[in-house]
Amino acid sequence: MQLKVIKKGNGEMPLLVFHGIGQTGAECFGPLAERLADHCTTYLFDLPFHGESRIFFKDDRWESGRRPLSGQEWADYLDDFLKSAGIDRFSVAGFSLGGRFALATLAFFGSRVEHAFLIAPDGVVDQPVFRLATSTPLFRAIFEGVTRHPRILLNVAQVLSRTGLIHASLLKILHFLASGGKFSETVYRSWTNFRNLGFQLLADSPDAPVTMRKVYVFLGSYDRLVQKKDVNPLVKRLPESNFICLRAGHGSLVRQAVPEMLRIMLTNRR
Repeated sequence: MQLKVIKKGNGEMPLLVFHGIGQTGAECFGPLAERLADHCTTYLFDLPFHGESRIFFKDDRWESGRRPLSGQEWADYLDDFLKSAGIDRFSVAGFSLGGRFALATLAFFGSRVEHAFLIAPDGVVDQPVFRLATSTPLFRAIFEGVTRHPRILLNVAQVLSRTGLIHASLLKILHFLASGGKFSETVYRSWTNFRNLGFQLLADSPDAPVTMRKVYVFLGSYDRLVQKKDVNPLVKRLPESNFICLRAGHGSLVRQAVPEMLRIMLTNRR
């Protein structure tokens, strides 16, 4: 596996960051990297099917979603990356979809992680519509067909919104992705191919009790996409002070988390 990675800053603390769906590393975490440049060397990843990493994921495997990315595959890739970059210990941050990659990183490299910042993370509790769309080959085929026709998908999403299966905020994001022509690759391929990455990998890790102490979860009080119930299995295993709620919506949460992240990294250095 290969990914596009941008290196920013020259601080002594390595920080690996993973963006949300439909974004790139620079779009999501570029301002954070600038703010932390004196303290961190930030590595901004373009995840599979996003940004400049799209070109590396063109074969039938990723098109069909029959063999999703496994935790071990991610661990093998990241191990090679850390060796090539000369990184021993590091911190990690993941926003929304990127939370799945941060959780998988913790599962396999928890002993080397200084701090982990999960910002409105996906992958702790899968939403009903996510489970339905990715659960079987039949539903994945239906999901793929629907995502190739944005108007049909939006009509379905509107029905699901009215029945309460998805929130109106998600409907707005789907409208945005459809208008940008990014549906099939960003939604279908991401949901189907990343479905095995998430909290369960960390929960099953033998080092989980120690690793959990390094995890900080950020949620926004105005965020309707990821709420406390969506991360509660993780939050209830953290120290109380490691759960941070900010006055922010989903889109502004990364920016507002930066001062807290910096404070934590500077005052809790291991």
